[in-house]
Amino acid sequence: MKKTLSKLSLLSSVALAMLFASCGKKDTAESVTDELLNKFNAVITAVESATDKESAEAAAEKIDSLSEEIDDIVARLDALEEPSADEKTALDEKMDKAMEANGEKIGNAMKGLAGKPEAMKIMGEALQEFGKKMNAHEEVFKKFGKEG
Repeated sequence: MKKTLSKLSLLSSVALAMLFASCGKKDTAESVTDELLNKFNAVITAVESATDKESAEAAAEKIDSLSEEIDDIVARLDALEEPSADEKTALDEKMDKAMEANGEKIGNAMKGLAGKPEAMKIMGEALQEFGKKMNAHEEVFKKFGKEG
């Protein structure tokens, strides 16, 4: 009986180790970039949710929270090895495409706030602060994309 329990314990330990090993994802430049894009999309969603002063205040808080999450993701990105030139090109293309689409969405969302000066001011300040925080990560972004 004791032998059977020992074997069962060993098998359970091995099964748990295999489960945890298969669940752990290793960061790659592409996977972390995808996470960044998801957070940038969430920023866009927050901007689009602003329709008046109250919703703009809530959106500004969400954008601030997302910028903190992005800080953590950028730290993980910075810990990765610098990608090859081909990988950088692929990452650039992915980011450029997403940023172009997102810029248009932000522009449309801000146009929707025309005639709502309080909401426009709140969102403008939130996006300006978000931009400052993203500029602080410029060196990391350059490491994984174009120089300049």
